[in-house]
Amino acid sequence: MTAFNASTGAQEWSTTTSYFSSEPVVSKGEVWVQGAGSVYGLSAKTGAIEVQTGYLDGNGATPAVSKTGVYVSTGCQTQIKLSLAGQVAWEDTTGARAAAAPRPPCGEPRVSGLMGLPQTEGGGDGAAGRQ
Repeated sequence: MTAFNASTGAQEWSTTTSYFSSEPVVSKGEVWVQGAGSVYGLSAKTGAIEVQTGYLDGNGATPAVSKTGVYVSTGCQTQIKLSLAGQVAWEDTTGARAAAAPRPPCGEPRVSGLMGLPQTEGGGDGAAGRQ
């Protein structure tokens, strides 16, 4: 993952993570991204990996971030809330938390079922992007 200065386009930092296909989310000085199995929380200033979960069977859905945690869609219809330290707070494999949302085909992101949550809170000076 590489971060660029939003004003100048100059590279700010670059950090190696596992392959990921989700869009990064910047919130309160952290860049969050769901990798090929782990969720990463990187320092928006330095790119240092500050949080890395164990294997979560990630499907590449963009995480949703609130002031209390990170929400990810991990596998066929599985939603997980992580603490900001990367610990699993809850896991939902039944769709109960997102019952109002139509169920997409297996393998499609389900974080959309958490529509009431803000995508980001705060922000950073740089823009994160894929490498």
